[in-house]
Amino acid sequence: MRRVLSCLVLVIAVIACVQAAGAQTLLDETFQSGELGTWRGDPGRGDIQLTEYAGNYSIRLRRDAWAGRTIQGTVEAGETLVVSADFAANGLEKSDACLLEFSAGGQPWVTIGSVGDGQDDGVTLTGVAGDIAGPLSQMAVRVRSGGNAINDTCWAD
Repeated sequence: MRRVLSCLVLVIAVIACVQAAGAQTLLDETFQSGELGTWRGDPGRGDIQLTEYAGNYSIRLRRDAWAGRTIQGTVEAGETLVVSADFAANGLEKSDACLLEFSAGGQPWVTIGSVGDGQDDGVTLTGVAGDIAGPLSQMAVRVRSGGNAINDTCWAD
């Protein structure tokens, strides 16, 4: 299995853009503390680990695992929430994917972006992002490995 090179520095960012006052960052996670903090998940038939390679920490999800957390704050009507992440992936085939997902107010998860087969050399960072219009409350974000085999691997921060 290929290793993620030391240049792997990923960021999961959630930014509420206020029209008049500028942008406010609600969540910016790199896992460089070496801790998962308030991120919780379900390993499914895979696993979830915080991994370190050459000084860089990343959350690693395999097979059909996911990890997520709530976002503190609100986004008012007329404001836009920007949700983004960078992924590195390995072993994806056909419909396997690394997914960035968002939920507000207890609603079903919405896919913001994904990385799939052909974008999974284990090294290249691929960014995904999306805008969500307010008003929003009770927000949550998660990263998910949508794979079918234990070698389907996603790294994210």
